[in-house]
Amino acid sequence: MYTILLFLWGVYISSFFLIPLVAVYQERRLWIPPKLPRLSLWGMAKVYLFVTAICILSQLGSLVLLPWHLLGVNVERLATMCVERWVALLVVSALIGPVTIVGAEHLTPPPPSHSHQGKQRQGFVYIANHSSQIDGAAVYLMSRRFRLILKQSIIFYLD
Repeated sequence: MYTILLFLWGVYISSFFLIPLVAVYQERRLWIPPKLPRLSLWGMAKVYLFVTAICILSQLGSLVLLPWHLLGVNVERLATMCVERWVALLVVSALIGPVTIVGAEHLTPPPPSHSHQGKQRQGFVYIANHSSQIDGAAVYLMSRRFRLILKQSIIFYLD
């Protein structure tokens, strides 16, 4: 039993370093069109570090929230608006640099946290063109709650 658990733990930990290789492959494929320059070796390394850092820091954030979750506290808002947002801010600022969200002045301000009790909230659709791996983290910089919807070709861009 101990051997199986150790094996599963090894697979889990190694996934933090293997999954980003798929992201590098996807990013490299996005840079293939002739109008774009080739993704450099340094660019591939940054994509790898970017995705690895997001994976590891998000898992650490999940571990921080685990005690509250086990006590029955709904941690969804904390997870999305605190942990994931701070991970995105940290990783983007450390590996990418300043990011500008064009058109942010046209976004409706988020409702106060107390205003949605008992009322139906208005929904919005935010669309990132997914021109790079940064888009997934940049959405967090808008400080809005959201759900991810991905088309299959984005999830499995390995053909």
